[in-house]
Amino acid sequence: MRPSGGAARPLLLGCIADDFTGATDLANNLVRAGMRVVQTIGVPASAAALDADAVVVALKSRTTRADAAVAQSLAACRWLRAQGAQQIYFKVCSTFDSTPAGNIGPVLEALMDELDCRFSIATPAFPDNGRTVFKGHLFVGDVLLSESGMREHPLTPMTDANLIRVLQVQLDVPVASAAAFWAGEHGYATPKVDVRGAVFNANRVLLVRERSDGRWTLPGGWVDVNDSPSGAVAREIFEESGYRARAVKLAALVDKNRHPHPPGIHHIYKLMFLCELLGGAPAVSQETDAVDFFTVDALPELSTGRILASQIERLYRHQLEPSLPTDFD
Repeated sequence: MRPSGGAARPLLLGCIADDFTGATDLANNLVRAGMRVVQTIGVPASAAALDADAVVVALKSRTTRADAAVAQSLAACRWLRAQGAQQIYFKVCSTFDSTPAGNIGPVLEALMDELDCRFSIATPAFPDNGRTVFKGHLFVGDVLLSESGMREHPLTPMTDANLIRVLQVQLDVPVASAAAFWAGEHGYATPKVDVRGAVFNANRVLLVRERSDGRWTLPGGWVDVNDSPSGAVAREIFEESGYRARAVKLAALVDKNRHPHPPGIHHIYKLMFLCELLGGAPAVSQETDAVDFFTVDALPELSTGRILASQIERLYRHQLEPSLPTDFD
C-alpha cells in the first residue's frame, strides 16, 4: 500500500496467474527486472491504493472447470483494470499444463473479448528454466514436452508437444486461422499507412463513432493501393461521415509505436491532415454508427487505437497556427 497522503504510481502491468506458484515466480522475475510488485491471493474484494508498477493476482484456476476458470480470470481482469492497469498479462505454466477442455484457450479467448483485443501471443518459452519453443513444439530441457515427466501428470498429462494442436482443440477460432491471416503478407515487411482527417468548425472537431468498439475517432483508415494520401483521407471522410472535405495541410506524420496507443499487430505510420469542409450532410456507414462535432476540450471516449486526445489537441493547434511545421515521428 502507498504511504498515507502519497501519490500512487501508475499501474503499468496487471497480471493474472492460474496458480499460486506461477504467480510467485512471475512476481519474483518482475522484481528482479526492477519493478515494484504486489501479489494478491485471489481477487481482492474491494479497490486498493497500490504503490506498485505491477500487481499479480494469484488464482487457483489451472485445473478447475473451464467456465469457473473463465469467471475467475474475468473477475481478476476487471479488478485490475479498475485499479488502472495499463496492460494485462495472463500467466500460465511454462509447460502449458492444460487439457483438451482448457483452461488456457477458453481463458485466453475470454480475456481477449473483455479487452476488445484482436491479436494475442501465447508464449510459454522461458529459456532460464529450460523451456524453449521451436516451430511450435515445446521442449523441456533437451526433450519434447510429450517425452518429459509432464506426460504422466495426474491432472494435466501433456502428451503432445505441438502447442498449435494443443490450442486448436481449446479455441473456438482455430489456431490455423492465424496462418490464413498472414498468408496475404508477402515481400519485404514495411509499415502500413493510415490516414486521419481533422475537420474543424470553430473549436469543434468532426468525429465518427466506430461500430467495432463503440468509441469515437477522426474519420480515416487504410490508404488503398493507387490512392494518393490526400485523396484517401477525403474518401474516408466522405465514406465514414457523409461530409465532403479536402486536405489542406499534412499536420503530422507519426509512428504509432512512438505514441501511447494500445499495442496492435501492425507497425503503422499515421498521416494526419487538416481538412476543409466543402459540404455534405452527416451519414453513417458500415463502419460507423454516429457522426457529430465535439468541442476540443470536451471529447467523448476515443478509440485510442486510432486517435489520441493529445493528437486532436495538437491538430487544433495547427488549425489555429497554420504556419506551424509538420510534426513527425
